[in-house]
Amino acid sequence: MLKLIGPKCSSCCMITSIWGIIMMICLGAAYKLKSPALYADIPLDFKNADAVANQATVYAAYDSSAENCFIAAGLYAGVLFFSLWQIRVNKSRQTYTVR
Repeated sequence: MLKLIGPKCSSCCMITSIWGIIMMICLGAAYKLKSPALYADIPLDFKNADAVANQATVYAAYDSSAENCFIAAGLYAGVLFFSLWQIRVNKSRQTYTVR
């Protein structure tokens, strides 16, 4: 097995990715529910009055942001699996290390 990162870095990546997954899923759910608190963060041109007045355009922007959050959660899941693999590699190498 290939050791790419050390035990401390892999543990840090694991903790960060767990938090990232939780945060992105919660944020994506808030976008899916079309939370008014996130209105300023959706990709809309607020100078264009027609785009902001059209409900379908605003809902499409919310759905696009929600999809981006879920994709980011998937990327964090990939980092989680990588860091768990590296933790396993580091633990298996510790048994063969001469001290």
